[in-house]
Amino acid sequence: MTAATVLTAATLLPVFAPTPAVHADDLDIVPATGGADRAITVIGGCRADDREVVIGGAAKGTGEVTDGWFSVRAWVVRERPGSYRVKARCSGSGFTQEGLVSVEAPEYETTEPPGWTRTGARERGPAWSATERRDRARGAWSRVLAWTLIGVGVLLWATVMLVHRRDENADT
Repeated sequence: MTAATVLTAATLLPVFAPTPAVHADDLDIVPATGGADRAITVIGGCRADDREVVIGGAAKGTGEVTDGWFSVRAWVVRERPGSYRVKARCSGSGFTQEGLVSVEAPEYETTEPPGWTRTGARERGPAWSATERRDRARGAWSRVLAWTLIGVGVLLWATVMLVHRRDENADT
């Protein structure tokens, strides 16, 4: 064996030597953006001999590692809007990975029509179109008309009953 062959083998040995499986340094988080207190899926890799992963930081959860990979359901624990780190620590090897999750401000439910502004909040969408106003007005008036007719019917029935009862009492 020549010196050049030994030198080449020594240089290439670390490249081809068997090493434990280690996967990417970052986590995949699905969905990465959303509201607080929601479920996310954290996907990543550990070493092949690891059996469990613990999710920490902005999300909490634990899961099983299979063949060096994991897909864990975790809950976002941050409530304030912003970007936060999610950490995954593989039990056994101690291998850690990080990813980012974004928490958005909550959207407030309202009974006001679109385009109205709530105190302390941003304006929501365009004002109603003429067609939307007409359709909503028709629906409201039809309900008002129906309840008015029912009320008038009940009053007429009560009046007829009272007159009938008065006539019966007058005959006796």
